[in-house]
Amino acid sequence: MSRFYFLIVFIVFFIGLPQAVFSDTGKALFSRHCSSCHGEKGQGGKGPALRKEGLLVTVDLQYFENTMRYGRPLSGCPSLENKLDGDERTEIARYIKNWQKGNMIDAPTHSVVPSDNKKGRDLFPICGGCHGLKGEGAMGP
Repeated sequence: MSRFYFLIVFIVFFIGLPQAVFSDTGKALFSRHCSSCHGEKGQGGKGPALRKEGLLVTVDLQYFENTMRYGRPLSGCPSLENKLDGDERTEIARYIKNWQKGNMIDAPTHSVVPSDNKKGRDLFPICGGCHGLKGEGAMGP
């Protein structure tokens, strides 16, 4: 029993308790690079709210990392690729995902029949902020 106790004490005091899903680094980076548009607590402002359960349960870390990497040019969100490295973008994404309360929801899949029509061409630039102006993929597939 004493060896077990010693092991627990060693882990807690010398190695540390398990870290939260995000680090203080992610919070600080979010505050510095994202809060001026998305609000200090992700509630929105000049940019959309990120602290929305509907968003958080449908997108993964990669979504937020890609958003920071590529920006959303048609929405006025700049790319942070030259300001943040990959690890920093991951820290921010983890901080944002920490707000999620529920389980992830998988979007239903369905077949889409491509067609080339004027209305689609006229409306697609709205989608291009995420999916690329030519549908090549950016934040979205």
